[in-house]
Amino acid sequence: MVEGRFGVQTPFQTLSSDSRLMGIEVLLFGPLAESFGAECLRMDYVEGMRCADLHAQLHQLRPDLSSLLDSCRWAQNHRFVSLDSLVMRTDELAVIPPVAGG
Repeated sequence: MVEGRFGVQTPFQTLSSDSRLMGIEVLLFGPLAESFGAECLRMDYVEGMRCADLHAQLHQLRPDLSSLLDSCRWAQNHRFVSLDSLVMRTDELAVIPPVAGG
């Protein structure tokens, strides 16, 4: 467990497959967090990665969520970015599912 948003202890899931690779944390929200059972994932990271590479990792892990993943936006350091965006090790990354409201 790690301290999540609002200071609440939340599940943290490590998806890094190789201990020699550096990991990067990716925040999840809404139904995506519920589906993964975690609000934060530690994923494989190598220098020169783009959001598209992390997006592909999520697709490989959960092909059943393809439709949801493809409707999500990526945020990097609190700004929406394209999948072509280069990822730095120190970036804060989040996958934001579609939201509706009134």
